Amino acid sequence: SDTPYGAFAHSILVRSMNLARYGVEAIDHFGLASPYVQVTSPIRRYNDLIVHRSIEENNHKQVPLFQKEQFTKTAVHITNQTRKANRMERFSNQMKVIDYLANHTDQIYKATIFEITSHEIIVKLHPYLIEASLALPVDQPVYLGDMIEVCYQYGNKDNGKIYCSMVKKEKNRTMQLSL
Repeated sequence: SDTPYGAFAHSILVRSMNLARYGVEAIDHFGLASPYVQVTSPIRRYNDLIVHRSIEENNHKQVPLFQKEQFTKTAVHITNQTRKANRMERFSNQMKVIDYLANHTDQIYKATIFEITSHEIIVKLHPYLIEASLALPVDQPVYLGDMIEVCYQYGNKDNGKIYCSMVKKEKNRTMQLSL
């Protein structure tokens, strides 16, 4: 974390972790499992409310088996809604970033190459760590972790993407990755 690549490494680690999945079995992330119950504090989540209501209704004893099917459906629903809310939160944040950047067309930013796909490069703009896309350069190789300069072009509110063009590459391969 004390290197220029700390945020890059942290982001890769977080993205590699499994997403939370609620369920009634004690596997993965289990918020509605019995006999173990995991709740958040302060209690604000719907899954916690269901658990607390069930505990109260059953006089602090184990939940009867006939409720397990209902809890399974509820857990799947909560998981799906949580993921949907996370996607919407990211999209909403991107809309605000696009609004902000609208007054900064053609501004140049330092960026770190964060991901390379078959048709584009995903970078993080400094110092904000805003995610942006740019076309793969045909004239020079690029690598994960390379520091480059990009020019903001436009934001697309239909897909929430920010588009930049590469101005220059600062150095060849700035970081060695090994697995």
